[in-house]
Amino acid sequence: MAKVTTSFANWNFNEQHVQQNLVGGDFVGSHTIIICASAPRLHDTAQGSNAGTTTGGQPQARNAPFTGFTNEVPVDHNQEGFAIPLGIVGTVQVQQGRQLQQIFEIGSKRSYILTARNLCSLTLMRVQYHGPSLLRMLYAYYPDGKFGGTNYGNVLKDMSKDDDTSVQKISLDTKFEERLPNILDSPGYDNFFINLSSDLFSQPMGLVMYIKDNVGDDVGAVFFEECLVENHGLGITQDAVVIAEQVSIRCERVVPMRVNVRRRSALFGNSSVLSQEQQKLVTGTAAQVLSGATGGLAGIP
Repeated sequence: MAKVTTSFANWNFNEQHVQQNLVGGDFVGSHTIIICASAPRLHDTAQGSNAGTTTGGQPQARNAPFTGFTNEVPVDHNQEGFAIPLGIVGTVQVQQGRQLQQIFEIGSKRSYILTARNLCSLTLMRVQYHGPSLLRMLYAYYPDGKFGGTNYGNVLKDMSKDDDTSVQKISLDTKFEERLPNILDSPGYDNFFINLSSDLFSQPMGLVMYIKDNVGDDVGAVFFEECLVENHGLGITQDAVVIAEQVSIRCERVVPMRVNVRRRSALFGNSSVLSQEQQKLVTGTAAQVLSGATGGLAGIP
């Protein structure tokens, strides 16, 4: 088996790639990434607020300190009720910026660079093809009984009325759902939201990005918490076949979500799920890890 280039000493540009663990056809593309809408924070979902430890795949208590994720047992965050996939998305851009300030001093050419807060923004473009509009999908988590200050409802409708294709309702933490205010200024009705001045858009929502590679292996996942729509556009031209919506979104916090990764390793054989002890060993001997494989979402903060 080819040896991985780990240093200048074993670098062979005539015979080896720089990374020997890159497999042809095993790459991340736009078709292997899915964007989903969810509740504003991980612990606002019913799955995320279940008390307990990560043992056996159960999330931690909602008031527990952040301790990361477990790699041992997948939890239910990739099942129905956690997030709603956004289809017909044509463009996704994620930008992060960190505040930096460079300080100079009299008497030296050297300087100091100080860091502070991080800013994150997203841009989504989606074709208005069939069913709910983009703004409606982003706020699918909001209970229909909270619209209009009454209980007449404002239901996200699936036009095909097919149980296999119907949009699943997001399961919210009971206490969080009770605290949500009634919406008095209507954003729209049923599947079409357009009034950005509605008080609905003063409430945050969440976005989930789940990434696989071309052969279906897990790469990573991230939850964008407390997102608010900053701009909304609807593009219409006389010769266009379809129309598109675009939103600019500001995100308060980026929460990485660990996935269960299977690896084909020179140390542990093919397609074995790494135990915590093996992960520590692999971390210290990364040059011997040759490729990755599948799994599911593994936990929440």
